[in-house]
Formats: sequence, C-alpha cells, structure tokens
Amino acid sequence: MTAISRRLAGARGSRQGMWILPLLIVLAIALWLSLETAQFLNGENLLNLVPQAMPLVITAVGQMFVILLGGLDLSVGSMISFTTAVLALGGPAWVLIPAVFVLAALVGFCNGFIITRFNVHPIIATLSTQYILLGITRVLRPVSGGTVPDIVISAVAGSFLGVPMPVFWGIFTLAVAWKLLYGSRFGLHLFAIGGGVSSGVEDAAHNFGIADRRNIVLAYVICACFAALAGIFLAGRIVS
Repeated sequence: MTAISRRLAGARGSRQGMWILPLLIVLAIALWLSLETAQFLNGENLLNLVPQAMPLVITAVGQMFVILLGGLDLSVGSMISFTTAVLALGGPAWVLIPAVFVLAALVGFCNGFIITRFNVHPIIATLSTQYILLGITRVLRPVSGGTVPDIVISAVAGSFLGVPMPVFWGIFTLAVAWKLLYGSRFGLHLFAIGGGVSSGVEDAAHNFGIADRRNIVLAYVICACFAALAGIFLAGRIVS
C-alpha cells in the first residue's frame, strides 16, 4: 500500500479507520444506479430516498458504538417500534418525547448491565430484550394507529430555509456521533476497548486504567437512544 493510500484509508490503529472504503462503495453504487436508471438522480427521487433511509441511517450510527466494542444490539428494531407506540399514546409532546429517551436509556442500561455484569453474550442479551420490548409494544398498541404530536410531524415533514428537515436530522446525527467518537475521551476509550477485543485481549483497556464496563454500558445506552431517535423520525413520517 502506498503512502497516499495509507493516508486516504487511515493509518493502522488510528481512530479514523478505513473510512474511504465504504465511501467508495456508496459512490460506486450511486454511479451504477444513475447509469442504469435515468430517474435515480432526479430531485424528486432523491428527496424521497432521504426520508426513507433516515431511520436506517440513524439506527446504524447508533449500532456503530456497540460494534466498535465487538458487540451487537438486536433490540434496536423493537426499540423503534416501542418508541412509535409511546409517541402515539396521545399525550403532550413535552412529556412523551423525553419519556421516550428516558425509557431508551433504561433499556440500553439493562442491555449493558446484563452483558458486563453477568457475562451474557450480547446477541443473547439483546435478543431477549428485543422480544420483551416487542411484547410491551403489542400491549401498548395492539393495532396500528394513534395520534403523534404535531411537533414531531412538522419536525420530519417540514423544511427550513428551503432544505427538507430529514437532511438536518442526518446532519445532527452524524455531528453528534462524530463528536462522541472523535472529539471526546469516551470515544478514545471505546476504540481502546474494541482494539483489545479484536486483538483477543479483552482486558487490555482495563489494565491501562479504562473503566471498560462503564463505557460498554454507556455505549449500549447511546445505541438505544439513537434507535429511539429513529423511532421518533419514523413516527413523524407515518403520522401514527
């Protein structure tokens, strides 16, 4: 690998990682679709794709925090469904929206606590949480429907300075994730913990004085909160 390609891909062991590779894949797919389908680069089509993809983008960004640690959160789908059910209960927005994030943080804390304190595999722990959340959601909202607060709908369907609101959701999500991962000590600790796991030395970060259990729990809390944010977006888009 040449020096230039190393700078583009990110040095080995760097927090930047091989960011250029997925970017090139996305650009290649976009180029192929634009050549195969004349309507792909149409403005109307792009404006339709952004809100469709945004819940997945937000969820994937949150999932990245636990994947960095060698973990996985399978409960994010149920967390999104649970969020939409809570928002459709018909209460005031100033109660429902904070409640959603508080409940999401509680779910993420439970996931992280079970994984770190009882040494349960992340797939088993979060798979169990997934079905528990799904059951609660079915109790709250047995069938589709309900009323979503108007502020949630306008925050998704509206626009600001001529720019659709989903674009700002994406910018906000990426900015928060970038700050947490690359602009804070917490992000540095996540990379240190994940680096030890990938090298087969899971207690490497702990041996250097990093509170690995606390950071793992916090990563699952963040993942669940991002899933809740995706649920809020989805609820505002489907208006139920």
